Amino acid sequence: QVVVDRTLSWNNQGYGSQSGRGHLNIVSATYGAHGRQRDITYRLRSRVVNDRINVRVDNDLAGGDPAPNTEKWLWVTYTVDGGAEQRVRINENQRLSLP
Repeated sequence: QVVVDRTLSWNNQGYGSQSGRGHLNIVSATYGAHGRQRDITYRLRSRVVNDRINVRVDNDLAGGDPAPNTEKWLWVTYTVDGGAEQRVRINENQRLSLP
């Protein structure tokens, strides 16, 4: 399940790669569950290619399991072309594909 919240309006402080089209900027990314979470912002930023990202959300992506034997989620805050911040939540073992 993918949940999109397009109502955020925080300051843009992240970055992504530059390709001249639809600049994707990963502002923040957190993976885990129930207070056991891991900041994976830099790991996701490194997976942006040509201003796009398409990855499976799992413990390998996060570099480990922050909450063993528990369903986890990835929360990503991002912008495209410097626009308003958007936020998505992706369930473990689903795909994150932006933009």
